[in-house]
Amino acid sequence: MSALWSDSIELMLLGMGSVFTFLALLVIGVTIMSALINRFSPQAVGSIKNKPSQMTHTESEVAAVAAAAWASSHHSTHPSKIS
Repeated sequence: MSALWSDSIELMLLGMGSVFTFLALLVIGVTIMSALINRFSPQAVGSIKNKPSQMTHTESEVAAVAAAAWASSHHSTHPSKIS
């Protein structure tokens, strides 16, 4: 095998190895940070009450808004050329 091929394979393995090492360290770091945050963050006291939505939309209103949005996005902004 020529020296150029062996150098290129060596460079490829070095690059892939460094990327793999960086990603492995990133995963380890994120896992440690997640464990620290879960350990030291205050836990929520009681349950959070969900407020009912003040605006209720019927399916026909949602369909009308979707149709209007589709029509406006597909509307030509340039006037048609008359020959």
